[in-house]
Amino acid sequence: KAVKERFWQLYLLRCGDGTLYTGIAVDARKRLEMHRSGKGAKYTRGRGPLEMVYVEQCDSHPAALRRELEVKKLSRAEKEALIARQERTEEERIIVSLAIPARTYLRWALDVCGFRKSRWTEKSRWTVSGWMKCSAPPMSGA
Repeated sequence: KAVKERFWQLYLLRCGDGTLYTGIAVDARKRLEMHRSGKGAKYTRGRGPLEMVYVEQCDSHPAALRRELEVKKLSRAEKEALIARQERTEEERIIVSLAIPARTYLRWALDVCGFRKSRWTEKSRWTVSGWMKCSAPPMSGA
């Protein structure tokens, strides 16, 4: 039988009380949802809202376990530095990890920022990278 190669992810969650939780999973996003639904670690129950602040890919389960132990031994300041060094911005991580179309991302981003969808049209010349460089989305007819 062929062994299915699976990558593991180390992740850090910021809990509602400001503490950081470190864990590993094959799919960190799915694991976050388990934590949010109360089916994750006992530590995260009742500490919501939970926010994923760091994700790191590991080659194997043993490698992920070793890395988890390393990170758990770090001080809070060192963990915060690890989070700060994350190469990609939150917006880029969302696009890469979810692999969603740019148009869908733009709709989500505009909703989150409180901009009305009526300002955007499907024929807009703006791209995700063009919009991200702007401080505000373009006005209709601009």
